[in-house]
Amino acid sequence: VSTQSTGEANRIRKEETKKKLSGLHEKKLEAVERQQREASDLLAKTIKQQLDFQKESHSILEEQMKTSHEQLEKTLAEQQKQQSDLLKQQTHTMVFLKHDPVTQSEMSSEQHKTHKAQKKELKDRISQERERFKKNIDRDVNKLKAK
Repeated sequence: VSTQSTGEANRIRKEETKKKLSGLHEKKLEAVERQQREASDLLAKTIKQQLDFQKESHSILEEQMKTSHEQLEKTLAEQQKQQSDLLKQQTHTMVFLKHDPVTQSEMSSEQHKTHKAQKKELKDRISQERERFKKNIDRDVNKLKAK
């Protein structure tokens, strides 16, 4: 009879120990799961902050690029207008001199060639400036796109 009760007591103790271990194991799992959720939430928050910062930086860069582009366009337009006005003034002077009988006889073909060369040089410089500004704008746009 005593062997049976000892065996029964051992079995009961084993079950109780298993229950206690099982409960501890569940608590550990819950703690690990809670820590994982907290870490995941923190990571998501950090990523969101980084994305918000990148969006803001991108907006600022776009605005700066737009302002720079507008300023370049304005400067280029002013320079082109000045050069065009100068060219018109020179052309007007040349037309006047060409039709003035006194000046016409004084004007040599060399002077005419010089004027033509100056006119061509001005046109070339305008074209080069326009190309240079376009290249600078394209370069700035590509830099911003790369970022």
